[in-house]
Amino acid sequence: MKYSDYDEINSSMDFLRLKDQKFVMWRLLKTQELDDFWNHFIAKHPELKEEFERAIAICDSVRINEQRYPDTDVLYKRIEETIMRKKQRRAKVVLMRRLLAAAIALLLLIPATYLGYVKFRAAGEQSNELVGQIMQNENIELLLGNHRIVLQDSADVKIKNGYIIYGTADAKTNLSSLGNTVCKLVVPPGKHSFLTLADLSKVWINSGSVVEFPSTFTNHSTRDIRVNGEIFINVTKNVRQPFIVHTNKMDVTVHGTSFNVSSYDQEQEASVVLVKGKVQVENRKHGSIIMRPNDMVALKDGKLSRQKVDVVYYVSWKDGYFAFNDTPISEVLKKVGKYYNIQFTDAHADMSSRKITGKLYLSGNLDDVLSSISLITSTTYIRENNTIKLVGKERR
Repeated sequence: MKYSDYDEINSSMDFLRLKDQKFVMWRLLKTQELDDFWNHFIAKHPELKEEFERAIAICDSVRINEQRYPDTDVLYKRIEETIMRKKQRRAKVVLMRRLLAAAIALLLLIPATYLGYVKFRAAGEQSNELVGQIMQNENIELLLGNHRIVLQDSADVKIKNGYIIYGTADAKTNLSSLGNTVCKLVVPPGKHSFLTLADLSKVWINSGSVVEFPSTFTNHSTRDIRVNGEIFINVTKNVRQPFIVHTNKMDVTVHGTSFNVSSYDQEQEASVVLVKGKVQVENRKHGSIIMRPNDMVALKDGKLSRQKVDVVYYVSWKDGYFAFNDTPISEVLKKVGKYYNIQFTDAHADMSSRKITGKLYLSGNLDDVLSSISLITSTTYIRENNTIKLVGKERR
């Protein structure tokens, strides 16, 4: 990469119109190589700082898109058209942002030859087909004793000042009326939620999960919650009152830390990934393991094992995307299916042999994600009532 190749940049539009699309790719992919390149570039050209930051703001406004584009060239053209529209109609900023949302998981629209960032491996490009069935929609539910409260999608729940507060309208229930009742937050497949506990610990709850928690931790020697599913939790530090996450497969004891727990009752395997701090993972039959940052402890085939991992691949879901590194397409579809309430049936070995590296942004529009998957797997997708098919294309 030569900085002299970009000496003709004078405005934010010039950054966005680069023929090699390097600036937009940087804002979408954010690799270390591109970080270094653009940081050095702006250090060399401080006079462009204002235009540089304006271009960043434009790209970073990209979020969820309701349109689907057949290739990257159309995508960038759409971005450019939208920017021009913004100049003419500044009052319609919200509309601009929706149209700017070029990433229906934008990373996956960029050709694989760029940076080698998006790739898949396959035994061949034979015709193949995947069939999936959409599961029945359900609602997030908050259970307070005998009270069942239906919440809107991705609603937050928090305990504050003697009340449990929930929903977009901040409805609340007085905790004194609940006594020692155990509260339960049920998040069905395709949904997610966020919970702030009585001690201000914060819990991100993934799809298909159930979390049981008390209305208060007062007068308890430990802070205990129970999980069936997957959570990421940032535990408020209290060395005098350890925090314990209980699952049917293992218990995780901490004082103050951040980690991910995945333990679904219907799945044989379970895991804990530690982001910071120190935790102890215990299984009644197989002993305990002390974890350090970047450790993953897994329970598989009745045995506990520990290994070092890049935590981003295990916790990125809480930030709105899945990260993959040489991941089999079958595992990608499994994660997407769990998150979006879809069940895929792998009917062809060729599709299963493919592996993917990159990011898949979790759009609120399922069609966006299916379009992205179609692009990286060289397929087209068809929705027929409650069935989704990914139909492979023959090699030309």
